[in-house]
Amino acid sequence: MPEPPAPAVQPPPLPPRLEIEEVSQTKRKWILELHPDHIALHSEFEPRPWVFTRGELWDKLELMAPIKVLAVRKPRAINFKLSPEALAAFKQKPVPVDPLGIALGLLLGGIWVWARYRPMRIIFLVDAVWFAFVAARNILNVLGGSNKWWLLFSAWLVLLAYWGVKWFVHFGPMKEAENRPQPAPSP
Repeated sequence: MPEPPAPAVQPPPLPPRLEIEEVSQTKRKWILELHPDHIALHSEFEPRPWVFTRGELWDKLELMAPIKVLAVRKPRAINFKLSPEALAAFKQKPVPVDPLGIALGLLLGGIWVWARYRPMRIIFLVDAVWFAFVAARNILNVLGGSNKWWLLFSAWLVLLAYWGVKWFVHFGPMKEAENRPQPAPSP
């Protein structure tokens, strides 16, 4: 008896190909391809497609869903108007996880709980370190191409870090003379 033919292996489904339009006077048409591991933008005006891997999405693309715009920062700053179908397909893609942001957020929440349970001067220092890390991260993002207005927020965070260190020192251990009991003030 002959063996039944093996089932044919199905090729992976093609990624969604969506037409999007530049938000400019020219209103050039582009094709947006949403692959599992990257996003590609094709145009007849560009010799090669622009390909953005998962790791580059935070740095080079920004989805502004409320106004249905996809902003590309690099290789060239261009905004694209998304159709409702393109917006829905783009939102279905999983968002990359930012482990440092998650860690900093959990640290801040933990410090808040700790401060309510047992207030201590060390919390000022931990807050200062946290603010310094967030400020450094914002500055690195600006150097990598993010909006320069983040530098104002970073300056505020550096100031908060300075105040945290200042308060840590201010509420430090008391000196020997200050530890002695003081006489009650006379009436």
